[in-house]
Amino acid sequence: MRIGSVAWFVCAGIAWGQKGPSIEETRDHWAFRPIVETISPQVEGTRNPIDSFVRDKISTKNLRFSPEASKATLLRRLSFDLTGLPPTFDEVLEFERDDRPDAYERLVDKLLASPRFGERWGRHWLDVARYADTKGYLAGGASRRYPFAYVYRDWVIRAFNEGMRYDEFVSKQLAADLMVDSPKHPDLAALGFLTVGPRFRERRHLIIDDRIDVVARGLMGMTAGCGRCHDHFYDPIPQEDYYSLYGVFDLARQPEELPVIGEPDRSSADYKAFEKALQKMEKTVEGHLHSQWAAVRSEKGLQAYLQVVHDGYDLSNGRLDALAAKRKLFPKLAIRWRSYLQTKERANDRLFAPWRAFAKASSNEYAAVTKTLLETGSSLPGFLARRLKMGPPRTFGDVVAWYANEFSNSLRKVEAGAKGKGIQAHVSVPTFPVGFDVSGVEPFFDTKARNRTNSLRAKVSKHYAEHPGSPPRAMTLVDDANPRNPRIFKRGNPSELGREVPRRFLAALTPKADRKPYVQGSGR
Repeated sequence: MRIGSVAWFVCAGIAWGQKGPSIEETRDHWAFRPIVETISPQVEGTRNPIDSFVRDKISTKNLRFSPEASKATLLRRLSFDLTGLPPTFDEVLEFERDDRPDAYERLVDKLLASPRFGERWGRHWLDVARYADTKGYLAGGASRRYPFAYVYRDWVIRAFNEGMRYDEFVSKQLAADLMVDSPKHPDLAALGFLTVGPRFRERRHLIIDDRIDVVARGLMGMTAGCGRCHDHFYDPIPQEDYYSLYGVFDLARQPEELPVIGEPDRSSADYKAFEKALQKMEKTVEGHLHSQWAAVRSEKGLQAYLQVVHDGYDLSNGRLDALAAKRKLFPKLAIRWRSYLQTKERANDRLFAPWRAFAKASSNEYAAVTKTLLETGSSLPGFLARRLKMGPPRTFGDVVAWYANEFSNSLRKVEAGAKGKGIQAHVSVPTFPVGFDVSGVEPFFDTKARNRTNSLRAKVSKHYAEHPGSPPRAMTLVDDANPRNPRIFKRGNPSELGREVPRRFLAALTPKADRKPYVQGSGR
C-alpha cells in the first residue's frame, strides 16, 4: 500500500527541490554584506543611541516611554543581567545614596569588574561552543571524561573578565597554537572550542564534521552540515566548500600528550602526591599491556594461535572468530595469523614448506613426508631438519610445537638485540603476526582485554581530573607537517572518495578575487 502511494505521488508530479541561489546572488544578500555603521536619529531628551531610535519610532505612534525604574529596580536588573546574582541589601542602600552624575556608569563598571561577570556571560558562550566535560558514548568501558575541559571553561571566563577583543577571542579559539610563542602558553587552552565536542566512538570524519558545525553555526550563524552529502539547499554552501573546510580541520590533530599550562609547583605536597599516584597507575596500565603482548609472543601463546589457525584454516572469518574466542584467544589476531600463513603458502615460502606438507597429509603418511623432506637437503630449514632427523611427528600438534618453539626463541633473540638472520629475519618484520611492539597489541584485544584496559585508563583520567595536585593541561591542536588537500566523500560516505578540492574559505563570504587556496599549514 505504501509503495503504491509513493508511486502515485511520483507519477502525479512530485515537486523536486530546486537548486539554491548562486554564490554571486548570495553575495548581494543583506545577510552576507559587511556590517556598516547606522547613524542614530537626533532626538531631544535621549541619553544613548538606542533610546534615540526607540523615541524616534514611538513618537510616530503616539506612544511614550514607560516611567523610569527606581534605583533599586535598576540595580536589581543590572546585577542579574551582568552577574546572574541579586544585589545585597547593603549594595541597594549604597546605590540609592549615590547622587553623583555618573553613579550608573560607576555601577556598571563595578559589575563588569566582578569575577561573576565572566562566569555569567562565559556560560552563554560555552553553550555556543557545545561545552561538555564528557565525550559522549564510547564503547568498551572507555573513559567518557575530558579531564581538562575545565581549562577551556576557565579560559573563556578569564577572557570575558579581561575584556578580550572579540576578533582575538575568536582567533585564539581557532588557532591559538599558531599565535602564541610558548608551548606552555595559557592561551592554548582556547582550542578547547574545537576539541571539547563529542568523540563519536573515535570516528574521525564525524569529529571533523562536528568541528565544522560548531564553527559554521557558532561563528557564522549558518548550517554547513548539509554540505557533507550534497550542495546545501538554502544556505550558500556547495559540497565543495564543505570539504574545503573539512581539509582544514583534518590537518589539525591533538597531540598524544597535552601540554601543561604554565609551570606547576613541583615542590608542593599535592603535586608530589599526584605524580606518585600517577606513576603507579601508568605502570599498572603498561604492565597490563606488556603482559598481553608477552603472552601472544610466548611459546605457549604462539602454539595456541598456530594450532587454532590449523584447525580453522578453511573456516569463514566468523567461525574462526568463534573458535578462537572459545579457546580464549584474540579472534583478530587469529585471523591475522591465518592471513599470514595463506600469504606464505601462495608465495611457496621455504620456511613453511614442511608446514604445508604435513598439513595436507594424514598422520599415517608423516613418515613418508619426513623422508621426502629430508631428501630435499639444504632447502629444509635447519631447526626442522634437526627435529625430523630424530623421527617424524606423531601428530600435527608436534609440528605446531616445533614452529612455536623456534619463533619464540627467535623473538627473544631479536628483543635482546640480535640481528635479523635466518628465522630471526622472519619474526623481526612488521608483517609477522606478532612482530609489533607493546603498543601494537591493543588493536587485537577482545572485549575482556579491551574493557580491562579502558577501566585502568579511566582511573588515570579520573586522577587527572580530580586530584588537587594535577596541573592544568590545554586540549590543544597541532597541524600535520605535510599539508594535503581533501577529497569529497560521495554522498557523505568516507569510504567512497571523489575528486580533490583545495583548502579555502567559503565562497559566499570571500570576495572572488581573494579566494585563494591555503598553501601554508592547515589554513586555520
